[in-house]
Amino acid sequence: MAIRRSLAKRYSKALVASAKNDAELDTIMGDLKNLARTIDSNTELKEALLSPVVLAASKASLMKQLGPMMGLSPLVQRFVDLLISAHRIDYIDAITETFSEDLDAKRGLLRGELFSTVPMSEGSFALVQGALSKTMGKKVMLAQKTDSGLLGGIQVRVGGMIIDGSLRSRLDSMLETMKSA
Repeated sequence: MAIRRSLAKRYSKALVASAKNDAELDTIMGDLKNLARTIDSNTELKEALLSPVVLAASKASLMKQLGPMMGLSPLVQRFVDLLISAHRIDYIDAITETFSEDLDAKRGLLRGELFSTVPMSEGSFALVQGALSKTMGKKVMLAQKTDSGLLGGIQVRVGGMIIDGSLRSRLDSMLETMKSA
């Protein structure tokens, strides 16, 4: 898995470097998501592209026909050809994920998740997001999720960190303190 991620990162960085401007980066991101979603949702296409039995030339021919129908930009179409010739088309999901991460990093964004027992009000959610952005020095974009196991409070996972202000963690901490006393 680490090798797949490492190779996906290299392809992603090459794509970021090949874009001329932010608009093209957004186009690439949309095309990659569209391509990955299309491959995942179409069993026959997935089997044809991922099968080691199907020749790379046949896969390339298939994508030359499908690419324009899917609205893929010329840059992404050439990139798909490169992936097929390098026998790496099966990396498209990992490349899409790392491209999104690279794009966020280039734009100074951090994505994360906020867990609470019930959905937070828009105002409270915006306050938490703003405070995290200020603390981390980057714009933080959170996805709000509910987790009834927290009992109360919130838990935030962003940029490889976990900020746990949940009642569950406080109770667990108190229990550990009582056990050691």
